[in-house]
Amino acid sequence: QLLQQEKYAEAHEILKQHPQGEIHDLFEGYVCAMLGNYTEAKKQLNRCTASEYAMVASYYLGLIYAQEGKFPSAIKNLETAMNEPHLEVVCKPILVDVYKQQAVKYAQAGEQDKANRLWNKIAQLAPQDAAADNAVAAALQDGYRYASEGNFGQAMRAWRRLINQGVQHPALLQNYAIACDRNENYDAA
Repeated sequence: QLLQQEKYAEAHEILKQHPQGEIHDLFEGYVCAMLGNYTEAKKQLNRCTASEYAMVASYYLGLIYAQEGKFPSAIKNLETAMNEPHLEVVCKPILVDVYKQQAVKYAQAGEQDKANRLWNKIAQLAPQDAAADNAVAAALQDGYRYASEGNFGQAMRAWRRLINQGVQHPALLQNYAIACDRNENYDAA
């Protein structure tokens, strides 16, 4: 009741009086996070290893790491939480946002391959998101380079990777079909 009323300090006092256990650690971690004590929150949440609590703990850890700007750790925990069907809906938009922020960091650091992998993940999770266009643009550019050299098989592989991840962007599909046709792979075209 206190948590629903956002009375986190009072809830924290009550939690201190109850026996330890993973459900306690989960709530303690949540309360500590809401009170801004991220160090203690992470400590408590990392104690949750039982399957019924671990996914929720991973979700909260992902949120904390995202708040701290520690995006690789946030990604790791949010991707873990995404494996739980009832958490997927709430994790997905947060994970996409964290992917975007880390992809920009990678791109600014000149680590384009790492950035492209994250753009591809965005395209897979949220193909309608504007950031997904970055993945499509990178794949198209990669394929165009091979196609301009007459290497349509390699161009097809570059585009097929993204298609296999579920990206159905019209320009990607069109170019893949043209490359298949030029490579005399008519069934695939």
